Amino acid sequence: MRPNATAFVLVTLAAAVYTASVAAQAITFNVPYTCPDGMTYVVERCEMRGRVEVCYLERWKNGQLLDHENGPRVSLNKRLQSCSVSQ
Repeated sequence: MRPNATAFVLVTLAAAVYTASVAAQAITFNVPYTCPDGMTYVVERCEMRGRVEVCYLERWKNGQLLDHENGPRVSLNKRLQSCSVSQ
């Protein structure tokens, strides 16, 4: 294998491992996640849609339900990193 091809394969494998680890982060369902920006999220569920895991959640601000949304679990994991679970 040429050096450039080897580097490409290694970078691709590293990206796949990172993506899998982010996607596998645990999410607690039906509890509020309070974030530093004042937003609160309640994740209702996640399910596979084709090759992507999609999560459904509520968005709250100042005690008011703003809306329901859904999106890839990987994106939700990134959004919730700085938030804390409120029991």
